[in-house]
Amino acid sequence: YQNGLNKPVFIVHMAPNSVLQTPIYQEWMHRFGDSTHHILVNESLSSNNIVFNSSADQFEKLNGLHSDIFPLPFSNNTPIQPIPPHLPQKTFIGLNLMKLILAPIHTIGIENDEAIEALNYRRYGNDLQQYLSSIPGLHSLMEDFKSSLQTVQKSESSSSSKSPLLLFLGTGSALPSKYRNVTGIYFEYSDDKDDRVGMLLDCGEGSLGQLGRRYGDNLQKIINGIRIIVISHMHADHHLGLMRVLVSRASFSELPPILVIGPKLLHQWLLDFEQISPVSFLHTFTFEECSLFTRENNYDEFLASNFGIGLVTVPVVHCLDAFGVVVERKNDQKWKLVYSGDTRPCKNLIHAGKDATVLIHEATLEQGMEADAIEKGHSTTTQALKVAKAMNAKNVILTHFSQRYPKVPTIHTTTLLNI
Repeated sequence: YQNGLNKPVFIVHMAPNSVLQTPIYQEWMHRFGDSTHHILVNESLSSNNIVFNSSADQFEKLNGLHSDIFPLPFSNNTPIQPIPPHLPQKTFIGLNLMKLILAPIHTIGIENDEAIEALNYRRYGNDLQQYLSSIPGLHSLMEDFKSSLQTVQKSESSSSSKSPLLLFLGTGSALPSKYRNVTGIYFEYSDDKDDRVGMLLDCGEGSLGQLGRRYGDNLQKIINGIRIIVISHMHADHHLGLMRVLVSRASFSELPPILVIGPKLLHQWLLDFEQISPVSFLHTFTFEECSLFTRENNYDEFLASNFGIGLVTVPVVHCLDAFGVVVERKNDQKWKLVYSGDTRPCKNLIHAGKDATVLIHEATLEQGMEADAIEKGHSTTTQALKVAKAMNAKNVILTHFSQRYPKVPTIHTTTLLNI
């Protein structure tokens, strides 16, 4: 291309500003001539906005129900840095849905008519509450919920420690969809020193991005506060986001390493990935196998002294080396969190999680698809609720829904079983 023939019409530069600012790279860009369009795509220049209009609509509706529990995701439409100087005249920042026109010749150029520069979360405006009030039974349901929430908040205000926090980074299975990311749960609690400790229960692809949408400019503080990551099994929708989290801690050498608890094969997978990673991250974690934290191999003293909790892994019925997890705090807070991972209804989990404060249980399929659930090692919504009742769980949260249910999974009201 640089001999004067067949000049490229567009070049997309997926290069950081540190590269774009170097004289040798700028000289190379100029060699293509004035007719070439240069599109810049990197974290400093590209806007960090919400891409899907339908997702933005859903967030606005949820935020209208309760702004604290459903905060609007963080977005920023202003580049962190300007376009570096001394670049060719036809240099542009890449936008979502920007069109590059290649033909016919007289129309060659860039079209931004459909490009997404910013999404307005207030599309409904004053009509939002009118819309929400038109949904049968929603108002009374929310009033009951807010009353229960106020009771919890009063209890927290009388305690010296903040209540634990649960943040779902994805509630879908298999692969991300427009409305649901894959599995990832951020859990935060107070230890014996009243310091906040972060934990991840599974870490599917996009988990880091989901944390960024929730915490925005405070993302690095949240990542630096994560002390434990538990990966329940080796299916990709539960662990593909782990590397990004570890790499994001790589430059903070003063932080204690994260305790990663997972199946045996996960450790080798991390070692293999580190060989091709541009950033070394082996120093960011220590690894222990899930099998070491079963009740037969109790690590309570180690976990209590280092993290202020008890943690037990439970073999479950899914694939090879699949585990659920029970996390417990036995001080004045006295809570017990149970996470099923992927599993069919499991007696071991019911026994270990007895009297749980919160049970998070997978509910991949709806009632009537029991045969599919057995074949794939999953639970239906009805089966998950029966597990919660047998466990005597105070609260149950269903997750890991099949992506065949794009928004609300089917739950038959007759099976709620008074939980």
